[in-house]
Amino acid sequence: MGHVFDPQNRHRLKNEKRKKILPPEETVAKLPLNPGEVILDYGAGIGYFTVPLAKRTGSSGVVYAVDISPEIIKDLEEEVLKEGLTNVKTALVPGDGSLPEEFPEFDVIFLATVLHELSEKEAVLSALTQKLKKQGKLIIIDWEKKETEFGPPVAHRVSVEEAVSYLEKAGLKLLQKMNVSAAHWGIIGIKE
Repeated sequence: MGHVFDPQNRHRLKNEKRKKILPPEETVAKLPLNPGEVILDYGAGIGYFTVPLAKRTGSSGVVYAVDISPEIIKDLEEEVLKEGLTNVKTALVPGDGSLPEEFPEFDVIFLATVLHELSEKEAVLSALTQKLKKQGKLIIIDWEKKETEFGPPVAHRVSVEEAVSYLEKAGLKLLQKMNVSAAHWGIIGIKE
């Protein structure tokens, strides 16, 4: 079973220490994203990455931001409104990789600090991959499997090697490994 984030602690998702460890704008700037892309932010939380993703894809693109918590989706919608973004759509999802039927295929599916929370990692990634366009990218960022000042218990974290294995079992090819921060790894898979 994954370590599921308690929505009652959502205020911690915006603290300054987190922004120093994993700065959202700088992190998104490092990613291979293009204007006009259709992006899924799976496990979007309060919009920590949704907002910079939406700015990066621009008005010709769209970000579908989904989460399992109604409270967190409400906060996310308020953040999007505050930022004046018109290219973000939100939805509540069950967390098993299934998405609303009306969702399109995606150019990019993005999971940040979510993989360790999934109880059925392989099944969720396989389900999400079905909604990825050919040549689409799955980008995963998560906690290094070591002690850090913040984050989930080490026993619940996923190593980059384990994540690559899940990605490959979902039918994707590893495109790139990234050092995202001292506390986070990143991988990019492509659907061929």
